[in-house]
Amino acid sequence: MPSANKKAAAFTLIELLVVIAVIAILAALLLPALAQAKESARLANCISNQRQLITAWQLYADDNGGRLPPNGPNLVATNSPPWASGGTHFDLPPFYDTKYIMDSHYALLGAYLKTPAVYKCPSDRATVKVTLVTLPKIRSYSINGYLAPNSYMISDPLYVNPNYVIFRKQASLMKPDNIFVFMDVLPGSVCFPAFVVYMPPRNIMFHCPSSQHGGGGSVSFADGHVEVHRWLDPRTRPAPDLDGNVMHSTLCAGSVDMAWIRARTTVLK
Repeated sequence: MPSANKKAAAFTLIELLVVIAVIAILAALLLPALAQAKESARLANCISNQRQLITAWQLYADDNGGRLPPNGPNLVATNSPPWASGGTHFDLPPFYDTKYIMDSHYALLGAYLKTPAVYKCPSDRATVKVTLVTLPKIRSYSINGYLAPNSYMISDPLYVNPNYVIFRKQASLMKPDNIFVFMDVLPGSVCFPAFVVYMPPRNIMFHCPSSQHGGGGSVSFADGHVEVHRWLDPRTRPAPDLDGNVMHSTLCAGSVDMAWIRARTTVLK
């Protein structure tokens, strides 16, 4: 009798395979939903980051007679640094050293923000190699290049087209709900703290917006609101090179995405 009971309680191979198949089906049904839930949480975090950044940007202006924080590449501690420091893809320290976004000698908005995590989109997995160590990059967002560009930006008409308006004070923003401030940037395209937008007639995209949130990314505006915009042109999502960088030469003639960005960057004089 004991032997017969043991035999009756054992799984047959077919029963075991059925159980495995059921588990596999359940996993196939649940895993996409879990992944979607995680991405929804990351997007909510990214939007929260943008809200904190745009609030800090507005507070700086309120504390400085309406002047917008300087914007553009910089790697040196000065009495008048930009909102955050950074340079080219070859200037590595600002990619991993938080002093370039939190220390007031390098980053004017650092005093208004409590943690460096605010500068990093949670969907951004970009890293940088420093000697033998691989470190996560610390910044995902850049500010519209026509908002208080520094002398470096103005020195090159490709960065700042002289036919278009430069905004240096909050009061100069006639339609703040239609001028973007912070752009969530495609990870391989992050370099300057300024988001460079080539205006017509140049049909090249210098910096590319992030498309990590279901093909779109977050954008904050001068009136304080945040949007999630989905990019439609595949050219807006160029593949990175072997070093993980996106070259600043994406052709964009006829791009609806570039038209959308330009319409919210600045206006003709």
